[in-house]
Amino acid sequence: MKQIKPKIELFHGDERGEIYHLVMNKKRISLLHTNKNCLRGADIHPHKQFDVVLKGKINFIERWEIGKITTPMKAGDCITIKEGNPHYFESVTDSWVLEWWDGAFKSEYYEPFRRKVRSAINAKKKAKADAEAEAKSKKNI
Repeated sequence: MKQIKPKIELFHGDERGEIYHLVMNKKRISLLHTNKNCLRGADIHPHKQFDVVLKGKINFIERWEIGKITTPMKAGDCITIKEGNPHYFESVTDSWVLEWWDGAFKSEYYEPFRRKVRSAINAKKKAKADAEAEAKSKKNI
């Protein structure tokens, strides 16, 4: 029997935290570290998505025919997202979330949610730049 060797790699990092990919037998699992009060996602997949919170607390937001549904989640909680259902999450505390799909990973942004995520990213960048500028000005006094 051929031994399977999983590969773990840092895929992306920014003000929100990091995304790691675990690849095994051409199947991808994502591990998301998200800082407190940051947003992740805002996309749609053609396959079911499964998420489990490993550490911390998040609010998982989905769009359904009846409107927007928010599901509070904590470590140990799992959720299944129906294929084609727009979703994102807000990290209430620093969190670690594992997610995977029942088919090959494909994704497209859901713009009404993605605008909110982009706005939050830009606000974090501005706050960081302002704090750095203030620290620099205090240092020069």
